[in-house]
Amino acid sequence: MSPLEIMGTVLTFLYSVLAQFPIQPAAPVRDVQHSTSSDSTLSMARQTAGKFSSVYDALLSEMTSQQQSPDYKRAEQTRESMSSYARGVTQQYGDFADKMTDLFERLTGEYRGQTPPASKQAP
Repeated sequence: MSPLEIMGTVLTFLYSVLAQFPIQPAAPVRDVQHSTSSDSTLSMARQTAGKFSSVYDALLSEMTSQQQSPDYKRAEQTRESMSSYARGVTQQYGDFADKMTDLFERLTGEYRGQTPPASKQAP
């Protein structure tokens, strides 16, 4: 297992959480695939950062829109959808924690199975 695998897992999880956010930007969400190559991990990091930025902008636009032209029915629908989203994402965090625990246990096992570098071995 490599650090890229761990990073890819974290980025894929973050992107999936952001992709489900109830207030979305106008641009469609692309499906992303988990990968362990450095180029695709860097690409995933950029995609996740872009997704975070676009969701944040969409949320600010929604708040500004509500202030400029209050629509209480839409505001209540938004609140309900965000509450439902928060409840749904709780399970995803649990699944992610389990996956990360498994990855770290594998990494620890791999590390323990290796011999230390020559400079660190006892004389």
